[in-house]
Amino acid sequence: MSIRRYAFAALALLTACGNTGTAADRASTPQEAMAVMRELATCLRANGLPRFPDPVFDQSGEPGFPSGAPTPPREAADACASVIDRLPAQGQRVRAPSREEMASWRRFAECMRANGLPAWPDPNPDGTFSLPAELLDKRAFMRQAGACDQHNPDPGKGLKVLSPDDRNGRG
Repeated sequence: MSIRRYAFAALALLTACGNTGTAADRASTPQEAMAVMRELATCLRANGLPRFPDPVFDQSGEPGFPSGAPTPPREAADACASVIDRLPAQGQRVRAPSREEMASWRRFAECMRANGLPAWPDPNPDGTFSLPAELLDKRAFMRQAGACDQHNPDPGKGLKVLSPDDRNGRG
C-alpha cells in the first residue's frame, strides 16, 4: 500500500468491513463511483469526521480519496453503511483498462510466474487478478511484485486482487 499515490486505505477498509450490496447495487462506472464516494464523504462528515476530504480522480481516471484521508472509525462506517454498500467491490476497477494497460498486466503476470509464482494468473478483463488461495496473503508475493513492478501500468495504485469471495460478489 505504501506505493500508492492516493490513499485508498479508507475506501478499502470500508468496502472490506461490510460491503454487502449486490453487484447490481454497486457503482460500476467511474462517474457512479465518484457520486457514491461524494455521498460517503458527506455522510462521514456528518458522523464525526467534519474534515473528511472529497474524493478525487487519479491520473488513470479511478476515483478515490486523497492522500492523508483518515480511516473512518467503526461508528462512522456503521452510520454510513447504506452508502458503503453501493461502493464498488473491493479491488474492482470502475474504468476499463486500455489495450496497452492490459498488455502491461499480462507482462506483469508473466514476470510473476518467471519469478517463482507459477500459480500467478493472467489478468481479468478489468485488470484485476483473481488469486488462488495460496497467494491471498500479500506476503506470498510482495518480493516478486517488486521485481515485476516495471510492468505495472499504474504503480501508484498497486495491484487489484480478488479473493474467491470477491469473485462471487460477496467481497
